Amino acid sequence: DAPGLFDAIAGVAQSRLGEFRPRDFAITAWAFATARPDAARLFDAIAAAARPRLGQFNPQDLANTA
Repeated sequence: DAPGLFDAIAGVAQSRLGEFRPRDFAITAWAFATARPDAARLFDAIAAAARPRLGQFNPQDLANTA
């Protein structure tokens, strides 16, 4: 089912955030905000991992992550 798939993706994404490029943060945040706005743990993890790297984000990545 779709909710189960999103939960599984969120879990894997959280465990691999250290490997993410700015675009990966942006796309993941946008996708979950659109499909699963209740993914608070994932959003918190993205925020913590992305914050120290925000200087690497281009304007589009910043907009999509926000």
